[in-house]
Amino acid sequence: MRMRGWNGTLVVATVFALAPVTAPLLVEAGPVANSSECEKKAAARVTRECLSCDASVVCLERITAAGGSAEIIPIAHGLMILYNTSLANRVPEVQNAALERWDVTDQIIAGKAEKHLCAACCAARTLMMRSDRQVYRTSTGVVAMVTTDDFTLVRELHRMVPKRRVVQPQP
Repeated sequence: MRMRGWNGTLVVATVFALAPVTAPLLVEAGPVANSSECEKKAAARVTRECLSCDASVVCLERITAAGGSAEIIPIAHGLMILYNTSLANRVPEVQNAALERWDVTDQIIAGKAEKHLCAACCAARTLMMRSDRQVYRTSTGVVAMVTTDDFTLVRELHRMVPKRRVVQPQP
């Protein structure tokens, strides 16, 4: 994994931020024939607790509390995740939240997580293991990129991105 930053190394949660959105859909669908062992175990579990989902929620709450926001943008070779705040004095809080989240992500990718994952996070872990992850510190927050030359993986990454909702103007 390559990580770069002008003022040190900082990585944010990427695809794992999507897991709370996709997990209920995967749980309802049940185990798929070509599911990973992790996904099959997650589907068989009675409790739906997930280390990655919990860490994502805490991270996003901290970023929002710091006046920040998160945006996931599909790009040609994967995903770009932006964590930004317009409040200059709150940028370190956004970056720290992302760094702590990434520590959990690194443990999950390395297979050293001590708690369970949901089916969506198991699927995301498989994608992340096969992708290149890069992170850049910016003056307003963090930019993370998950990229690969395997367009099958790119397609799967793009499918995990929540669809944007267009707000219709009131008549």
